[in-house]
Amino acid sequence: QRQRIYQLAPVFRRDPEDSRHRKSFLMLEWYCPNKGYTHLMEEVEELVSTMAAEEWGGGPSKIRRRLEGEIDLTPPWPKITVSHAFKEWAGVSIEEMRDERRMQNVFEQKGLNPPLGDPWETWFNMLFVHCVEPRLREMNKPVFLYDYPVEVGLMAAPHSHDSTLVQRVELFARDLELLNGYTELTDPQEQMRRWREQCVGDGVASTATGKVSAEGSKVHTDAELLQALPELGLMAGAALGVERLLMLLWELEDIAQVSLSW
Repeated sequence: QRQRIYQLAPVFRRDPEDSRHRKSFLMLEWYCPNKGYTHLMEEVEELVSTMAAEEWGGGPSKIRRRLEGEIDLTPPWPKITVSHAFKEWAGVSIEEMRDERRMQNVFEQKGLNPPLGDPWETWFNMLFVHCVEPRLREMNKPVFLYDYPVEVGLMAAPHSHDSTLVQRVELFARDLELLNGYTELTDPQEQMRRWREQCVGDGVASTATGKVSAEGSKVHTDAELLQALPELGLMAGAALGVERLLMLLWELEDIAQVSLSW
């Protein structure tokens, strides 16, 4: 019988440091056999709300983010699809975002410089930062964003009703991104196809739509991982930033105040 596993360990990211991010930070990762990404939402909601109740003596937990405002950790928390968030707050659907001309118009209307020549993921992330994140910071409860485009869910299982989406979820609490999770992709051929597309997008001749030739590109693969994928079966995996969670629970504004890694 397959067992749940977890790991609590320092991880490293090369992104610029600021009040919410350090290059070295503590990550809690866990995997749930026979479960999908919707289970992760239930699990992390219970985990965080229980910790908050313990920290604040039980009962409903309302925590203040000094720069962002009060946030209520009492379940249930809102769940919003990425498609709805972009349509509502950026004024463009995920399907429309795959049209390069349409995207250029959207960027120009919002006073943004279109990242011509960059991978589609760059276009997505720029609109997310400028249009979606500010609205998430206004929410007075933690928010689950789920069903991401396949372009930004490289190792997540395809959505059951839409092959252009994947079973990925993230959790946001005002200005803090706390969790990233997904149902694991277990099809080695699909994984290889995505690696190849990413290699092309990151290297030789990317476009806003990602429709480019793979000729001349070289894909570095993990053969052992590909061989093991079918053995996973249904599996959900999650990663939670421990120091950001403590920032939330202890009402801290700078991750340096609670850094637990080296």
